Amino acid sequence: MGSISLLVAVPQANLAGTTKMQIITLNYDAQNYIDITFDTTAYRFNGAYEAGNTLKSVNSGLVYNVDGGPQYPEWHHFGLSWTSAGDALKFYVDGLQQGSTQTSLGTWTGAMASGTMVLGSSSSSSAADVLTGYIARVGIWSVVLPAATMQDLAVIGL
Repeated sequence: MGSISLLVAVPQANLAGTTKMQIITLNYDAQNYIDITFDTTAYRFNGAYEAGNTLKSVNSGLVYNVDGGPQYPEWHHFGLSWTSAGDALKFYVDGLQQGSTQTSLGTWTGAMASGTMVLGSSSSSSAADVLTGYIARVGIWSVVLPAATMQDLAVIGL
């Protein structure tokens, strides 16, 4: 169980032509990970949890126009909370929960403490997957942050 909170700014022009842009990845191995990415097929950010060969993900409602949007970066808050015991994955953008709470999470194998955390890439990412933007105020907790706290973090930062 845990939560992630961070601010991200990516110039929209930097999103064109990428395959998948990794924002943050926490993983134990290839079958047990949590990440936030930019999906270039839907032009949305995505929060995901995979464990026990079960993948759950949520697309954000924030859609980027990569072909004519502003060239300056816009800061956005992203939050992700998960608990296998409570069977819930929630993804937040700018303090608001995106989509529905994902349930039926797989069982995590291994200890998060013995895994890796990578900012701006995945541990095995190609150069095309690397974030070309900015990350600030990263927080990782071993508890599930409530929605009200995610809203506060989106407004005041960490």
